[in-house]
Amino acid sequence: MNNNLLTTFPSAAFNFPRPLYSIRFEMSYNKIKNLSSSAFAFLPPTSSVSITLNFNQITTVQTSTFKINASSAIEIHLSNNSIATVAPNAFNFSTSQTGYSYLNLAGNVMTKVLPGTFSFSSCYSATLQLADNVIKSISSRAFNFMSVSNV
Repeated sequence: MNNNLLTTFPSAAFNFPRPLYSIRFEMSYNKIKNLSSSAFAFLPPTSSVSITLNFNQITTVQTSTFKINASSAIEIHLSNNSIATVAPNAFNFSTSQTGYSYLNLAGNVMTKVLPGTFSFSSCYSATLQLADNVIKSISSRAFNFMSVSNV
């Protein structure tokens, strides 16, 4: 659904009656401004999740918007939006011990990173891209990397 005129993420449009191995959303180059805290709550258990929302007009990411559990991989692409505010616990990724998480927030207008903003639970590998923002401060405990034994 790239290159359309969508202004909201249509989560009610999706119905997954059974678990899927992999889920991929491509919604770049739209006019999406807001993502509700339950925007991706409909996702069923899966192995891999990829969500691409680059080049929209998103300004804020709310708590629990991206609370995602996948057994092997989670990729979220939110580059080149207008994201200024990321609420604590907005990104809460959980994968198996062999899984990886990738989050791209490059090219936004974030000025600070609050405590608990990024949580990568049980991830074997995590990549976080924050280049080309205007970050002036990073709070303690902004990034949480927990092992299986801590979960």
